[in-house]
Amino acid sequence: KLWQRDNRGAVRLEQKKQETGNLVASEDSVFVVNGDRCDRLDQASGKLLATYQVPPMGGGKQRPWGYLAYVDGCLYGSALKAQPGQSDALFAIDIKSGQPLWSYRGGNIGELTIAIGEGRVFFIDSALSREQRDAMLREDKTSLKRLVGEAAKQAEKAQKAKDLRLAVALDARTGKKVWDTAVDVT
Repeated sequence: KLWQRDNRGAVRLEQKKQETGNLVASEDSVFVVNGDRCDRLDQASGKLLATYQVPPMGGGKQRPWGYLAYVDGCLYGSALKAQPGQSDALFAIDIKSGQPLWSYRGGNIGELTIAIGEGRVFFIDSALSREQRDAMLREDKTSLKRLVGEAAKQAEKAQKAKDLRLAVALDARTGKKVWDTAVDVT
């Protein structure tokens, strides 16, 4: 054993299927989320090197840290809403300066949908506009025109029950939206 550290409150007890982990590592550090902060620990000694806070998201209340990732000198996170595994904001923090690089406000971002790679942050958000939803449903309805009777009724019912959301890609360094597109996640 190299070291041991007491991190009361760092364990996520709910263990819901929609929760993400609260521990990541870099080349020389271990990052562990505890409430609204993330502690950076030296891998070799366990010494506390830095503490990062969830950036202010408005409303005057500090939000708990949700999603956690480390990529190329940046710590990525999300600000949890009341329900575990659901966020409405993503952010990136430069670990050297400790300063937030960007924050992005969405609708309802499923933390298990967040992925980072090739300079992008990808996720699924429920912030689909009415126009985007209608356009996607119009595209799908062309195949329904050939159906009649009960088959048409069932197809129409399935059409209305679709879970349509927004797939989003952000630039990982700036947080600027690169693209978004409506997707069916039913």
